[in-house]
Amino acid sequence: PFTVPGEAFATIGPLSASREGLLSALMILLKANAIVRQRVTCFTAPRELYKDVPAALRWGDFQTLNKLAGVEDIRALLTTINKKPVGEASFTYIAQSQ
Repeated sequence: PFTVPGEAFATIGPLSASREGLLSALMILLKANAIVRQRVTCFTAPRELYKDVPAALRWGDFQTLNKLAGVEDIRALLTTINKKPVGEASFTYIAQSQ
C-alpha cells in the first residue's frame, strides 16, 4: 500500500498508503491463501437407473441440473426413481495454494 501510487487513505509518519495499493495487497493475500474444496459423490443402486432418469439429466442439460441444489436433491431424485434408498459414497478434496 505504501509503494503503489494512488489516492491516499492513511498516513503513517512520512508514508502514505494508497487505496489502490491496499486493494493490490488484499488480492495478493487472497490468491496466496486460496482454498479449494471439491466434493465428489457416487451413488449406487441394485439396478440400472440411467434409462429411468429424466432425459435432460442424462444429456447433461445444465438448465435442469442447475435446479438441483446439491447432493441431497440428487439423492432424493435417484431414491424416487429407484423406489427405495440408494447407496452413497463421497469424499472431499481440499487443496490450498502455497
